[in-house]
Amino acid sequence: MEAKTEETSSGRASGKALEAEPLELESGGDTKAYKRSTTRHEEEPTGSWLRGTWLLATSTAQPTLLGLPFGIAALGWPGGMVVLVVSGLATGYFNTLISSLFEYGGVRNLTYRDLAHHVMGQRHRFAYHFVLLLQFTVIIGVGIANLILAGQCLQSIYALYCGDSCTVKNYGWTFIAGLCLMIVAQLPSMSRAELVTLMTTVFLCTYSIIAVVLAGTQGGGKGADYSIPGNTINRVMNGFNALGIVAFCYANNIIPEIQATLRPDPATGSAVPPMKKAVLITTSLVSAVYIIVSVVGYWAYGNAVGGFLLDMLSHPAWLLTLAYIMCVIQLLVGEQVVEFVMFSSWEARFVRRFHRFKWLGREVTDAEGRTIRVPSRWTMLLIRVPYDLVITVVAAAFPFFSEIMGFVGAVGLTPLCFVMPVALHLVARGGSMSRMLWWFHVALATAFAGCGSLATVGSVRSIVLAIQQHDFFS
Repeated sequence: MEAKTEETSSGRASGKALEAEPLELESGGDTKAYKRSTTRHEEEPTGSWLRGTWLLATSTAQPTLLGLPFGIAALGWPGGMVVLVVSGLATGYFNTLISSLFEYGGVRNLTYRDLAHHVMGQRHRFAYHFVLLLQFTVIIGVGIANLILAGQCLQSIYALYCGDSCTVKNYGWTFIAGLCLMIVAQLPSMSRAELVTLMTTVFLCTYSIIAVVLAGTQGGGKGADYSIPGNTINRVMNGFNALGIVAFCYANNIIPEIQATLRPDPATGSAVPPMKKAVLITTSLVSAVYIIVSVVGYWAYGNAVGGFLLDMLSHPAWLLTLAYIMCVIQLLVGEQVVEFVMFSSWEARFVRRFHRFKWLGREVTDAEGRTIRVPSRWTMLLIRVPYDLVITVVAAAFPFFSEIMGFVGAVGLTPLCFVMPVALHLVARGGSMSRMLWWFHVALATAFAGCGSLATVGSVRSIVLAIQQHDFFS
């Protein structure tokens, strides 16, 4: 395959190749071919590995990590620890595989779906749409889960002070969280959210420390039961759902999109080294936080631990309020970082489709002196506000946080983040591998595909049971 020889030089490609515009799949006659996009990722990549670290941390490790003790309770000590460690190692490895393919074929593949199509080739055009479907499914699912949790955090703050006189129901707080998300959604692009994501990374460490310290002192493992509750079928199905919860917390489905905001390394002319550095640092930080929170939370309360660790705590009110506020802010910012991927695609197509309406776009000059048309603020409002309103209504109607975490992790994140990276790597570079290494990668992808299938069964069952016991908008 000629693309393979081109790829060898892509890592050290000339500045011209690295500054190539993103690829986009468009129809043309009877065939489909790669076209140059002039509206997506219009900004020049200017970020360092630090930006990559903040964006990775914010889009990967969110307050949903405080639901990990609940997942570990369904697996028990041995199973839970094995799943946590293996997931951390696998996440770092798979993210590295994806980031190493960023300049495959001598161009910067600025989105995951473009990378999949470029690696798989014209004969496998389904790869583009397959990744697109999975990615958008994950983004929508993560958005719903984040809004559910943000609403629960706001309600928990209210409950700390109103006691038994609380009158505002959960769905009301979900709508308030959705309104806040509509405001945060007006951040123009991922590269302009650098300071915000740095702040939320600090929040991540802060509220995790608060949760661990308070759980250790208030729970303290006193009389905790570490057996796996329920009959055999419930144990098995809850264990399957727990696999999806862990996948939800660890996986990141926008690696190329984050890498697209980083400037090439001066020594190699490639964006791969800074992204690999960001992946290594983020994975180490995130894995350490996850393991500490999971171990302390499960030790403190055993199988009685709730779906969100902060909700198990009762005092001091001011410290819990601070932790909840940090959680809400990071949930909203983290959701917007993920949504940038979807919005950039929708807004670009919207501007092209209605190009006659000049107010939908604005003209800017790129680094090469070309005039391009990019979405205006009006386009952002027309696309982002209705979308956020829809997922807010869904989150208010179906507030099943742990169940949705498991479903999204199983159906979307497992194939996208734990199977697809291996498949793309085998197609792109499998010919240069030893037979043993090739079969190792095949076994790895097969194992995670199997885990994803089991997690899907468990999560679907959990959602069905939750719906049967739920009054809508309660």
